[in-house]
Amino acid sequence: MRTSVKRLLAAMAPPSDAEGWRILLYHAVEEPSPEDRLGLRVSPVAFREQMAWLKEEGFTVVPLTALGTRVAGERPVAITFDDGYASQLTAAAILEGFGFPATFFVVPAFLDGRAGCGGYWERWGYFGWGALQTLAQRGFDIGCHSASHIRLTRCSPHELEEETLGAKRRLEAQVRRDVTHFSYPHGAFNEAVARVVQQAGYHLACTSLCGVNRAPCPWFALRRTEITGSDRLSDFAMKLTGRYDWTALWQRLQPAHA
Repeated sequence: MRTSVKRLLAAMAPPSDAEGWRILLYHAVEEPSPEDRLGLRVSPVAFREQMAWLKEEGFTVVPLTALGTRVAGERPVAITFDDGYASQLTAAAILEGFGFPATFFVVPAFLDGRAGCGGYWERWGYFGWGALQTLAQRGFDIGCHSASHIRLTRCSPHELEEETLGAKRRLEAQVRRDVTHFSYPHGAFNEAVARVVQQAGYHLACTSLCGVNRAPCPWFALRRTEITGSDRLSDFAMKLTGRYDWTALWQRLQPAHA
């Protein structure tokens, strides 16, 4: 769906007035590129403006571990990043300036320097194990985005175990802390996949479906609100107030991408 059409429909949609926990989803944080038809790149300037807006508007940025609990302030929001792009280190520095926590969902294969399916987004570069350890030491939460970014719904039982439990063990050995948060690659999951993720020892798992999470939280099917490079600050505000939540219905009809 064209950005202009979605923006028009969002402007006409009612805001969400129900209490809940919203999780933001980012990918790369660098200048937009003409090749990025999916809008996965958010500029550092736009990212900083969005973080400033959250603070000015009274949102409470919380770690994923706080989801489902009572928090000080209003409108709790968690910030997450998928894939481990090198440009996310810029985002980490901006977040530190605001005192905001965040979760970085990473892929061990990308940390090793190995590419995945060869999409254009893989040419942007990923950070390595050393940077991952530094992020953990700086207090950021490290989550798992599978071992190799494969579509988990197509895995054999053995492959699924390596993509979940195997990846968890590798990450924990590097950051020397428990890794208990998972993000489904390509947003692809079903009940069987969610069950294996839970059995691997994760406490929650994030999807790519837009929306807010309300009690009782669907811990292994948490919704996230993706922020894209085409979003104006007004779009960001509408997303935070639920005016884009209807796009989850449209998302279910589309092939997932990241």
